[in-house]
Amino acid sequence: MKGQSISSVKLLDAVIATGAGPRHTPKGATNRTFQATGTTSAGAGAATIKVQVSNVETPTVDGDWIDLATLSLTLGVTQTTSGTNSDQAWRHVRGNVTAISGTDATVTLWMGA
Repeated sequence: MKGQSISSVKLLDAVIATGAGPRHTPKGATNRTFQATGTTSAGAGAATIKVQVSNVETPTVDGDWIDLATLSLTLGVTQTTSGTNSDQAWRHVRGNVTAISGTDATVTLWMGA
């Protein structure tokens, strides 16, 4: 749309191990996009990244989070990517790497709004 500004934030940045990243509390737009990217330094690998959301005021345990989407990447020396979108408003969002393999494998998750 003309005059509409899109911004993005890294939910995960060059993650090398499984686990959840910090929560992010988005402001404004309800339409959000999510894009995961990843690579290895040699050979093949794979990664699974969950986009998780919560309306709990201060989510502190895994049971406070709901899986919004699961992104799967087949990793190699050339960057690969996967994405999804959501038109739902959630109070908090985070990325959670549930599997990662490959030589020096890294993944990054972006959210755009």
